[in-house]
Amino acid sequence: MSRARMTLSIALAAVTIVSSIGLHAEEGPSPYSAWSIGAFGERIGTAGLVIAGSGSQTEIYVASRSGYPGNHDYFFSVRRIPGSTQYEQLFISDAFTKELRRLALFHTPVAARPLAVAVAFADGSIQLYDHVTKKLLGTDTDPCGTHTGLLTMTTRDLDGDGWDEFVSLCKDGAVAVHGYTYPSWVLAGSGSLFSGDIITGQMDDDPAIEIAVTSGRVIDADTHLVQWTWAAKFGAHLQAADIDGDGRDELIAAEPWYTVFAYDVERQLPKWSIPTAIDIGAILVNDIDADGVQELLLGDGQWGKIHAYSTATQLEEWFITNPEHGVTNIAVGDVNNDGLKEVLWGAGASSTGSDRLYVANWVTRAITWQNEQLDGPFLGPEVGDLDGDGFAELVYVSTSSEAGYDSGRIVVVDSRTMKVRNVSAGIAGGLYGWTGVHDLKLRDVNNDGRPEILIAGDWLYDGLIEAYSFNTLNQFTLTWTNATRPYGQPFYGVEVADIDGDGTLEVLGSGGREHTGATGVFIYAYDAVTHGEKFHTLQIGPYWSTVSGLVVAQLDDDPALEFAGLIDGGGVYVFDGVTRALDAIIDVVGASMSAIKPGFGLKGLLVGTTTGHVGLWTFNGVNYSETGGWNFGTKPINGVQLTADGALAVGSDGAVHVLREGALYHSANYGVGFGRSLLSMGGGRVLLSGGEHGVHALIVHP
Repeated sequence: MSRARMTLSIALAAVTIVSSIGLHAEEGPSPYSAWSIGAFGERIGTAGLVIAGSGSQTEIYVASRSGYPGNHDYFFSVRRIPGSTQYEQLFISDAFTKELRRLALFHTPVAARPLAVAVAFADGSIQLYDHVTKKLLGTDTDPCGTHTGLLTMTTRDLDGDGWDEFVSLCKDGAVAVHGYTYPSWVLAGSGSLFSGDIITGQMDDDPAIEIAVTSGRVIDADTHLVQWTWAAKFGAHLQAADIDGDGRDELIAAEPWYTVFAYDVERQLPKWSIPTAIDIGAILVNDIDADGVQELLLGDGQWGKIHAYSTATQLEEWFITNPEHGVTNIAVGDVNNDGLKEVLWGAGASSTGSDRLYVANWVTRAITWQNEQLDGPFLGPEVGDLDGDGFAELVYVSTSSEAGYDSGRIVVVDSRTMKVRNVSAGIAGGLYGWTGVHDLKLRDVNNDGRPEILIAGDWLYDGLIEAYSFNTLNQFTLTWTNATRPYGQPFYGVEVADIDGDGTLEVLGSGGREHTGATGVFIYAYDAVTHGEKFHTLQIGPYWSTVSGLVVAQLDDDPALEFAGLIDGGGVYVFDGVTRALDAIIDVVGASMSAIKPGFGLKGLLVGTTTGHVGLWTFNGVNYSETGGWNFGTKPINGVQLTADGALAVGSDGAVHVLREGALYHSANYGVGFGRSLLSMGGGRVLLSGGEHGVHALIVHP
């Protein structure tokens, strides 16, 4: 494909990102991503799993947490891909630096924004997001913030004015109620709580809504008084529903183990009980089969099932086997637009294994969809025409998968539709990439005119480079790997170039010591044709070094290429590509590095330090000196790059910062690794990077 055609393809991809979420140039830059795709995370649904919308616009909102090393909470939305059985992420929030306690829907009488998503945090702050645009509408403060924090929250229109109120259970046991048109009040608690639930319902014969908490109290929302206390308490999980057709909601309460009770709040007596075999992870009451009788859906807390009991007869009607450990939450709704409700649940949070969101057909008892678990931080994206069809693909890779039990996996996205074309099997044979994936590049290794996907990682700690082709049938094929693997030295960087000018490409890998048996820390060069090692450099850095950065570029005054390796937390070693001799050591405490690309009228290296500084290092005829510098706070610069229009973009402390003509842009926090890889598209208008729980596209220029 011609360079002009590729440039057009990349530009169209950038336009697709913008138009797919309805943004326009005049809106200007936003700190939040315009498009995201990535991980379903861990503890799926523990803090909330809700369904909103109708028909083809039905969305699933999921609270989640990224795994090690970030462990930041976040939430995302999922919707079925029309005409398929698959689901895709539509939105991924930024990485929250505080604990997410509950995700719920919030209704308003405002015609333009009738539905929002409320996200409540342990510190008592609540963020509201528009259901349609996913834009942050504002932040509210819950009274639980002054009652040792918020434990959980639900929403309900208590006064009938069309606005939902926030009904919260505080960590000191207090119940707090507040809203935008509602005078707040707090009912004091009786002691510190580490867990609990809260629910609202019309549970007796007076017109007021009741509020029930697992500590055993039922509160009148109008008088703010406790109207009934059940001394034995209500257990761990609460629901409220009219299960007998008397016009009043019964209180359904599940104990942590063995029993679910239904209580008649008007009579202040238990109505029935259902025994269970093991502990209880989650409950939901819903008339899923539309027969006029509510079903109690009960999720086992360990290996087990989703059970459906008739609330009329207390008999089990059916069950669906849960393939993972435990159930975090249950939701019911028509999420595939077939006119019937599906059962959804989160699982796996109570084990060290995989975490899943399941969608199941309750009629056939079959699971119809489940997510893949890809573990961040994500590397990339890179862009290139992998299959030779004249259109670019976006490629990114996960560090690992299946909660770290499987290797990283490659994801290819169609740049015209921004839909996932395929996800690879785990690299390194699936099970043998013990340290994870450390670098991703698209390079034409075999000179066929199309780039391959190169991965740097390890095979049982030994340095591994793999190259995969990708075709129009969405198939991955392993086409290249190094013939010999450096013992105990995972590769942290990969590049491809004819560094010595002999007409044959070299595949370079930069290593890091994983254990004491490793022979050292080097940059290796492999013959792209024979796969064999051509040479390796001298020992780089001290004993426990990691060469985390690797670039190939023309850096000095001679015509030969140089290759440079950055020691993580140390200096930059610059080698002559022809002689392989060490030309220079740049004495910095480095964290990231990139070479100035041709077209900027300048040769040199951008080096980000561990203390927030970016230096421009250029050859002065003898050595390299810093000829320009910029400061971006005090945290490590984990990525640095010039955008297509010459702006300086860096990644630091979970955010991307762009310096353009004296103006500084800051993105929201997208967690560990965000900004390490920086892909500039659309003439510098769009910037993409992988982070802790996804790949995000930022609009950084109007």
